[in-house]
Amino acid sequence: LPLKGKASGYFEYKERNKKLSFNGSFSGALIDLAGQELSDVRGKIKGDDKTVSFPELRFKFYQGEVKGNAFLCPETNEFDIDLEGENIDLSLLYKEIKGLCSLNLSGKGKLGKDLILGKYMVENLYFPPFQPTRAEGDIKLNVKDKTLQLDLKGNFIPGENPFSVLLGIPFGDTPMSGSIKGDFNNLNILLPWRGAEGRINYLADISGARLLPQIKGVIDVKGSILPFPRFAHAFRDFSGLVFVENGDFSIRSFQGKFGGGDVKGSG
Repeated sequence: LPLKGKASGYFEYKERNKKLSFNGSFSGALIDLAGQELSDVRGKIKGDDKTVSFPELRFKFYQGEVKGNAFLCPETNEFDIDLEGENIDLSLLYKEIKGLCSLNLSGKGKLGKDLILGKYMVENLYFPPFQPTRAEGDIKLNVKDKTLQLDLKGNFIPGENPFSVLLGIPFGDTPMSGSIKGDFNNLNILLPWRGAEGRINYLADISGARLLPQIKGVIDVKGSILPFPRFAHAFRDFSGLVFVENGDFSIRSFQGKFGGGDVKGSG
């Protein structure tokens, strides 16, 4: 198992007919699981010479509280897991994103073959320069070829604004990779003023270290009206292309009609 760390507690070992069993309780200040830090880990443990289970498991993950149960058989890669978490701070995962995530995960079968499934919700989600919003959706997790594979689908609320995230997070120091794509049909949840009508499509690649991932992508925007505060006129029949790199935005092209005339620009 990709597990590192120190823990202490009370353990009781028994041997009968040359078979070993054990149970007890434990705690650890910091445990590394597949490159992810779990802090304030505590719970009960029981098992034998082939399996181990963690009933009443609790730990902190990016300052959020996670609790549940887990069963593992390293020899056959069998697992049974049921976890729920709340108040996971996304800014500790990627500093440009703000928000608190709640989720639940459950799955049973063999690692690499059977998925861990769940649902999530993010409150007060904020990615500058856009407006705070909320997101919810489904999670699929798999562990294969020493890599944690994450398949995330969801929707920004309100409206129909679907997105998907695919991530491969290797155990150890190997860089991760992945992609994000989606579209916005409700521009009011992006802009600090209301009245815009249009659609945004976006696509980005993710690469690099887990603690400092690099994000490069492109945003395509089209719409019928784009008003601005304190302006008598609004852009109409507009379109544009924006490049994104780690929170920096570069307008590669923009065109539309403004006050009866044609406007083109970049910057």
